[in-house]
Amino acid sequence: MAGDEARFSLSTLAFNVRRLLALTRLLLLYLLLCAILLAGGLLRRTDTEAGADMLDAQSAVAPMADQAPFLGVTVELSGLQPAARDTTLVDLKSAGFWLGPPAHQLGRCRTAARRVDWGATDELLNAIVKADLIPVVVLDGSPSWARAR
Repeated sequence: MAGDEARFSLSTLAFNVRRLLALTRLLLLYLLLCAILLAGGLLRRTDTEAGADMLDAQSAVAPMADQAPFLGVTVELSGLQPAARDTTLVDLKSAGFWLGPPAHQLGRCRTAARRVDWGATDELLNAIVKADLIPVVVLDGSPSWARAR
């Protein structure tokens, strides 16, 4: 009987060791999967922070120049002094934008019936072109004298 007890305890010990090894293997596989997911997430975050998923404006200008952009920003430049306006346009260019902000509302150009003053609009368009941006002209709004009727 003593031999049977020794064999039983050895087989129980072997079973427990195999079970422990299986659980250890499972734990290690779980940790490996977690590490792979974490590394992938960190790489994606690094790429996103570096702007890898955004449009490269320099290489996209030529093929997309005749298409509408997929995103944009509206910037009101009419109240700025020329130096501040020029700085803002250069900042837009350095941020990767390649389309200039929309030029004045139509109501600001037509100060009276049959009287159009394009001076401010021309100045803004020249500043946009000087900043190496493509100007976008949006005719919006109506002059106050036209709404009064």
